Amino acid sequence: VDVSARPRRKMLPLIALLAAQSQTPTITTSNGDVVVDVSAGNMFAVRCPGSGGALCNGPNVQVVNGVCVPRATLATASQVTALQNNLSTVSNSVGVLQGQVQSVQNLSATVLQLQGQVNALQALIQTSGSSSSAFSNVAWYNVAPTVIPATGGTISLSGPGLEQLYHPMYVGTVVCNVSQVGGTANLMGSGVVSLITSPIAHYVLSCTLPGWSGALPTQFRVTAATTVEGGLTIPFRGAVSSDLISVDRVWTAVSVAGRSLVVSANGLDSATYTCAVTDGFRTVSLPATVISPILLNCSNPGTGWRVTMTGPFPGAALTVRVLRSGTEMAYTGVTGANSVLYPTCSDGFRNGNETGTDCGGSCPSCSAGITCTADSDCSGSLVCNTATPRVCAQPGYASCAAAFAAGMQRNGIYTMNMNGRLFQTYCDMQYQGGGWTLVMKVTSMDSTIDFNMNGAGWVSTGYSNVTLAGVTSCTGNLDGCPGGLTDFVSPAYTLLSASRILLRRSLSSPAYSVYATSNCMQRSLRSYMVQTPVDSGRACCSNVGYGPGTPVQTNYDELVLSGDEAGDTEPSRIGIRNGCGGDSEMMNLGQSQTGGDRSGNRETYSQGNYWSNFRGMWVFVK
Repeated sequence: VDVSARPRRKMLPLIALLAAQSQTPTITTSNGDVVVDVSAGNMFAVRCPGSGGALCNGPNVQVVNGVCVPRATLATASQVTALQNNLSTVSNSVGVLQGQVQSVQNLSATVLQLQGQVNALQALIQTSGSSSSAFSNVAWYNVAPTVIPATGGTISLSGPGLEQLYHPMYVGTVVCNVSQVGGTANLMGSGVVSLITSPIAHYVLSCTLPGWSGALPTQFRVTAATTVEGGLTIPFRGAVSSDLISVDRVWTAVSVAGRSLVVSANGLDSATYTCAVTDGFRTVSLPATVISPILLNCSNPGTGWRVTMTGPFPGAALTVRVLRSGTEMAYTGVTGANSVLYPTCSDGFRNGNETGTDCGGSCPSCSAGITCTADSDCSGSLVCNTATPRVCAQPGYASCAAAFAAGMQRNGIYTMNMNGRLFQTYCDMQYQGGGWTLVMKVTSMDSTIDFNMNGAGWVSTGYSNVTLAGVTSCTGNLDGCPGGLTDFVSPAYTLLSASRILLRRSLSSPAYSVYATSNCMQRSLRSYMVQTPVDSGRACCSNVGYGPGTPVQTNYDELVLSGDEAGDTEPSRIGIRNGCGGDSEMMNLGQSQTGGDRSGNRETYSQGNYWSNFRGMWVFVK
């Protein structure tokens, strides 16, 4: 082993081997080398410069770390162990010394802390109430961090002399103010002086600032002061601009308003904003418009941007990123609030602000009969009627049959325009072919109705209000519909020329209903009712049908309008009789029997029990 060319630790295996074998070697020299003869056949050659370059010779010497030492010092295992123990002792001593050094450092910080308090107290004693010289050496040089969130944060000021404010008597007496550079916006926060012990002991002034509201300026200048000692300003003595900070603008959520993507943010200003929107397959960059300091419209109307989806999906899942002047703004909202399900106008669903399926709101306008909330939801000349339910319709229909022909297929209140007169009535769009116009409701539960009254008379008595008639609240059997038994007479009773008539006791059930299956009228219903009844009737509807569950008496299957009963004393206005000739009616409305009828008035009457508990009828024409 040539120890002059190899690390000296290479000697250790040799020494350990000699000790392990417990043999006494013979040490000689050969050609200038030290030869250690352990036993026959085992030779180890060691070259070592030794002291002054001389070789290490002799039977009782050994080379250790380049030095000739007596062989006896390393000859046994116990001696090797002793050296290892000495090394461990030295290591322990080093650890003790390191602990003592840390203790000294901690003591130094404590002394510095106490010295600051002493200096503060001395300053107070020396000034004796005068603040002109107190804290004369206090200053700050820089602030960190230089960017804080718009929701608020903590800044720290560093500088000399701050230890003078590190005292319980000054807690809550330091304030920091950040003011807009070149503007008037400002914000104030409370401060406190703290001792920082690592990496070296020093003092900092930490100020907590609340969040900002409204538009954020680009930069703010920091100042600090005390609220005691006359309100002293802590001077800034750092490099230029080391007292400036900026606010990090963030955004927290995206939502759909109408057909627009709207971002909720903090601190939006006059910078240029862009929304990067992806649906997972493609990404578009949309110029955005600042609505307010906290709202950003990603769907700038000037872009004409829309999402088009194909397939049975209820909308497009869109994920948004917001950029300010080309730099991405941090998103700090909850998980998932940066994505939104964006409704479309072609997904086959009613969503977003649509009033109908894929129409109305921000989508294309709706056709007749489709639900609406405003005229703008309707196409062409259609308007959103004020009836219930509100649907797109003509400004006023000539009749319910005209509305039905225009596509209206829902039962409900519609606006009529008859001879220039606008009014509302109920249309039955589903029973017996639809298109039936409600002209009257006759009941036996209020004052007697006079079939001879004209439209003006019924308006003056409130009989023309279709809502009060109970078309939405009293759709069941009139026999058991409290509050829905008020008579109703529509202007259509006078204005609408009709061909057929329908009587219904319930708007929801076909039972107790009878109707003409062919044309039997040529003018308005009132024009028949105001004439004196005649035996054969003013109009005889011989072809009639009955709703399921309606009681029918043999041979009594014709509707008669304003008919007499062979000149006797029981004429009727609307009735069911045999062949529209002179015979007893099994049901009639508005009969004029002298002295009243079995119900005590002249409004409704049922002969026998075929129409038992008969209280009234809804009267429609078409």
